[in-house]
Amino acid sequence: MLTRDPQYTAVKNLLGALGSSWTALLVVSNALISYQLSIPGEEYWTVFSRYFSKPSIEPLPTRFEKFLVETHCTRNLDQKIKRIRVFTSSKLAEKLVANPLQYCSRVKDLVDELSRTLGVDRDSKTIVFAAKMYGYYCIASGLTPDFTGISIPVDYRNALLALTSCIVSNCNNVDLHKCAKELTSSSYSRVVRNAWNNVCTITQIPCLLLDVFTWLFTGIAVENSFNPEKTVETLLTKHGVSIPLETARILLECAGRYVQHH
Repeated sequence: MLTRDPQYTAVKNLLGALGSSWTALLVVSNALISYQLSIPGEEYWTVFSRYFSKPSIEPLPTRFEKFLVETHCTRNLDQKIKRIRVFTSSKLAEKLVANPLQYCSRVKDLVDELSRTLGVDRDSKTIVFAAKMYGYYCIASGLTPDFTGISIPVDYRNALLALTSCIVSNCNNVDLHKCAKELTSSSYSRVVRNAWNNVCTITQIPCLLLDVFTWLFTGIAVENSFNPEKTVETLLTKHGVSIPLETARILLECAGRYVQHH
């Protein structure tokens, strides 16, 4: 299923165009600013891959600034450019360029270094998402990343699926989408993280690998108003991923408990 993710395709295409060192640096850099997008994440990473596949001699922060301004696909540009500058001027960035595959055998170490470099919590959704996208880079390079010890990114989709699948159920009688957004806040993200960590423990699936499925599935479920039959059909036709209808029903069985405003 992983190779069906458009974000993986974007990473693979970038690797083919630019080679290993620059791809590792670009993938982690972009993952660190992949929030508050004005287009779906699948589209954003495709646009990013196409833009950066062309070689350039411009400094990376300057090129990212041009990318964000010209593509009109994200918000908080000043904040994101500042983060890119901090990261690309760090010792960690130097290490990635010099030995880009060094963290594949223990991606948790990358999480810890990113956390220290940016001064944010190691469970921050952008830090964990950067680890996932670096893992995609490892896989595209022919290696198997070790995601041991890394939690799932608590983003909107995983918070939403936690509600529709009944593994989190403390927002009854309020708007489903509003509740999911609230669960991504620092005050409540721990609830979602712990719930998915329990699922990962029971299934013995690393949370970042589980996120490959949950992220794609939830995007399609939202697109189809949480209809299990339509979600299964669209997942197959759009991404070539086949799942049992009963699985979709279980994952979406609690969607009807919440008011849904659009």
